[in-house]
Amino acid sequence: MNRQPLNIKTSILICTYNRGDLINGTLKAVIVDQSVKPDQIVVVNGGGENNCVDILIKWRKVFKELIIVDTINKNLSHSRNIGLVKCIHNLILLTDDDARPYPNWIENIIFYHQKYPKAGNIGGEVFDNQSVTFLSKVADIVTFPRYEKEKKVKTIPGVNSSFKRAAILEVGEYDTLLFRGEDVDYNWRVLKKGWDIIYVPSIKVKHIHRTSWSQLFYQHYMYGRAYFILRKKW
Repeated sequence: MNRQPLNIKTSILICTYNRGDLINGTLKAVIVDQSVKPDQIVVVNGGGENNCVDILIKWRKVFKELIIVDTINKNLSHSRNIGLVKCIHNLILLTDDDARPYPNWIENIIFYHQKYPKAGNIGGEVFDNQSVTFLSKVADIVTFPRYEKEKKVKTIPGVNSSFKRAAILEVGEYDTLLFRGEDVDYNWRVLKKGWDIIYVPSIKVKHIHRTSWSQLFYQHYMYGRAYFILRKKW
C-alpha cells in the first residue's frame, strides 16, 4: 500500500569514500527496491583508490535525479555539509555506502514523519547484513541501539536517519572538528532546538558490519576517543 502524500518529497544523502565495491548495492536498494521512490538522491563522492565514479554515472542513467558531487575527502561531517545544501526536499534521509535500506524504508519514514510532526529526526533498527555469525551478532548489540517499541531517544545512528528539512535549517552544519560521533552531536543539537528524535523499530536498514574482531575493537576504540571529545564539547 502506497501511503505517500502528494506534498511530501524526499532527498536521500549518501556520502562515500573509497567504497566503489559497496555503493552499487546501496543505490539499488534506494532506487530499484523501494515501494516509494525518492525524489532526489545526492551522493558526495570523496574518491579514493576504490572510486565509485563509474558506478554513479551508471545509476544516473537509471535515476535522473541523482546528483553527484565530487570532493576531496576530509571527514564525514565535511562531506555531509556539502551534500545537505544540495538536498531540496521536505525530508532529508541519510544512509551510508555500506547500508541496504529495507524496501519500505522511504514509505515508513514518510508515514512516521506525518505521525510525529514535532520530530526533527526519525530512524530505526540497524543490523548486520548477514547476522549469522557470532561476530555479527555481537556487533549488532554493541554498535547500534535497538528498542522494541516506538520511543523518544537522544540520538539515532546516521546510517538510518531522516530529518525534516526545517530542523536542519535550524541546526545548521555538522561539526567538522569531530572525526567520529558527529551524528550524536548533531542529534543533541536537534534536541536543543526543541525537536524530538523518534526511534521506530519498523524503519530498518541492513549494514555491512566489520568483518573481524580486530576491526570491531578498533571501531569502538575510535568511538570511545570521539565520545570523550564530544563530552568535553558539551
